[in-house]
Amino acid sequence: MFENIFTPSPQLWTGLIAAGVALPILIHLINMMRHKKVKWAAMEFLLKSHRKNRSWVWLKQLLLLLSRIAILLLALFMLAQVGCENDRVARLLGGKTTHHYVLLDDSFSMGQQDSKGRAFDRAVSMLSSVAARAKNRQNQLFTLLPYSSTKPAGASERLAADANDEPSSAVLESQQVDTNFDRTLESLKGQLLLSETTADARASLAKVAELIQNRKDENAIVYLISDFCERDWQEPEALKASILNIERTGAAVELIDCSQADGTNLAVTQLTAVGNVRAAETPLMMELTIKNFSPTTAKKIQVQVESREYPRVEQGSRAEDLAPEVVRLPTVFIESIEPGDSVQQSFPVFFNSVGQHTVVAKVENDSLAVDNQRTCVVSIQKSSEVLLVEAAPAETSEIFSIVMNPGGSTGIATETVDEAFLRDCTIEQLSKYDTVFLFDVGSISETGIKTLEQYVADGGGVVFFMGPKTNLGFFTQDLYRRGDGVFPIPIERIYEVPERLDGEAADIQAIQHPVFAPANSVKNSLLDLVQISQVVAPPLEWSGRGGDSTVEVLATLRGAKQHPLVVVKKFGAGHCVAVTTTAGPQWNNWMRNATYLPIMLLMQDFVASGRFSSLDQLVDQPIVESYPKNEFRQEATMVVGEPDERMQVPFGLETGAKGEQLLANLNTDKSTVYEIWGQRVDGQIDVRRTAINVDTAESDLTQADRKVLVNRLSATQAKLVDWDKFNPEPKIKPASMLNRLLFCFLVLVLVGEQLLAYATNYHR
Repeated sequence: MFENIFTPSPQLWTGLIAAGVALPILIHLINMMRHKKVKWAAMEFLLKSHRKNRSWVWLKQLLLLLSRIAILLLALFMLAQVGCENDRVARLLGGKTTHHYVLLDDSFSMGQQDSKGRAFDRAVSMLSSVAARAKNRQNQLFTLLPYSSTKPAGASERLAADANDEPSSAVLESQQVDTNFDRTLESLKGQLLLSETTADARASLAKVAELIQNRKDENAIVYLISDFCERDWQEPEALKASILNIERTGAAVELIDCSQADGTNLAVTQLTAVGNVRAAETPLMMELTIKNFSPTTAKKIQVQVESREYPRVEQGSRAEDLAPEVVRLPTVFIESIEPGDSVQQSFPVFFNSVGQHTVVAKVENDSLAVDNQRTCVVSIQKSSEVLLVEAAPAETSEIFSIVMNPGGSTGIATETVDEAFLRDCTIEQLSKYDTVFLFDVGSISETGIKTLEQYVADGGGVVFFMGPKTNLGFFTQDLYRRGDGVFPIPIERIYEVPERLDGEAADIQAIQHPVFAPANSVKNSLLDLVQISQVVAPPLEWSGRGGDSTVEVLATLRGAKQHPLVVVKKFGAGHCVAVTTTAGPQWNNWMRNATYLPIMLLMQDFVASGRFSSLDQLVDQPIVESYPKNEFRQEATMVVGEPDERMQVPFGLETGAKGEQLLANLNTDKSTVYEIWGQRVDGQIDVRRTAINVDTAESDLTQADRKVLVNRLSATQAKLVDWDKFNPEPKIKPASMLNRLLFCFLVLVLVGEQLLAYATNYHR
């Protein structure tokens, strides 16, 4: 077929159609003027016959003339390839608007770098190619929607908007394509930045479908520009439904792939403190996880780690004056990571002062840089407070205090009280302790039970050691309460353990759990030498967890499930542990065993875990902080960014639903440390830090298989093309349905024209 040889200019089309109509008329008139007048004797007879048949002759001549005009117009339309774009006929007949909707994937996976640059840069360059379809044509509109524009504005966008007094997200809505559009588009392209979100196409497609449905007087073309990673298209039903919803409005959908190849990428997927004794001048163990998203093995990975210790905030302190002290820690080396695998490594950090400090881990740059760094905020206190409860004389507590902090090296501070303390203490008094250990307590008052349960539900940790003074009925009826209480198991009797014979299993049979890590990590454990003489036992019908999923048996007595030795229960946000024997030497010799000290320290660390909520979140997760209304002013300041580029802006705290709290509710859009500077009514500054990291689910750059993807979208009419094969001026297909129809009409008109010409005696 011929290419489209005409411009879409309506003026030129008008001239061509006028010529197609005028030319046959002119030829017809010229032919009539060529007749010679000849006088003839029988003329009178012929004139009478002519007058009689004149109307019929004129009708045949008119039909012949119209058929020849139709032949020229049909040939003109076929040569012009009418129908190669939906909007041409509409413009020819009435000037209907064509709207180009561009959905730009700006999720951080588009930052993947290859030999030809970033995928995001290619996507931005495609805007000009799409705009080329609208140039030099009438009634063209252009709308650009980055994926991230469908999300609420993040804190850094608010800062940028405050600094520039203009929106920070580059979005065009129904922009008229005119002579100034190129300048507008180039300016916009300079403002487009890659986001750090995991936004996908679903929200943008839903938004476009809504816009198209609200503007039914337009022809719409939707362009989806993305890297088409496999993770986004594993369950394409929602996306397919959105595309079908758009196509039902008569719009066309084109998918433009800007990826180059499967990228190689390492990511720091996790960085967290593994110890729950977070005290100043005490080493804290951190654990980082590196995942290999590459199709090949990564070797000799170096991870740079550093700690950032912030100075103490005083009254009148300013954010710009509080730069943290950065300490470079020894590099963490990883020999190799297989494709798709993760490797964990631990390293210690040390902080000298109390406060919220940060730890940063970073791998060397690869094809995707944004996920190479991860930050963790760690709250450091003066010491980890442990409460020991024992009736006088506090013999076990005295020894246990030494176990908790041998040589003053663990950062744990203990305080010993008697049973009466729990009767009168408030939840505020109890909440200052990370963990509570109770040694052979007979019973607790009803008020003490409620306070203890609220303490555990709020994240505190409690460890119960049994003994000869233990009131079995009280623990079962008041603390266990058929599984609803804070105590993990019912108990009804004291069990005398038979003397162990040679060759029998050790008294303590522990599962693989962090509390018993020192014993499980060696082949011949010293824990096997521990001898248990007595335990408190549950009813005979009790077995294992007793059907309670919150209860786990960590150790049993010689493998007998009906004789649990260490049982843990999740209660609210905290943990409570029941040890069915004594902490002292009354019922066992464990305190004299070398495993006692490390296991008790690990038990304290485990039950204290609920006290340390995560100060690390993912991009797009809002930061929500609450403040007592009567203690804080409503004015606050938000500080965002790395130490050398921190930005700040004032904002107001919102009043909570009940009016008793002030809330800071901030959307996040960037991976960095966010600080909220609140001010107390007495002028003191309260600084709360949160580390925001990228969601490494976006780090998998594996591309969707083209054939599989096309098959998944088979129910739609969407066309998938590569970015370098996108044609801003598409040619008509040879098998165009409109051209076939025009050709059929042309053949019919040609046949009709010949018959009319024969009927009017043009052919002898």
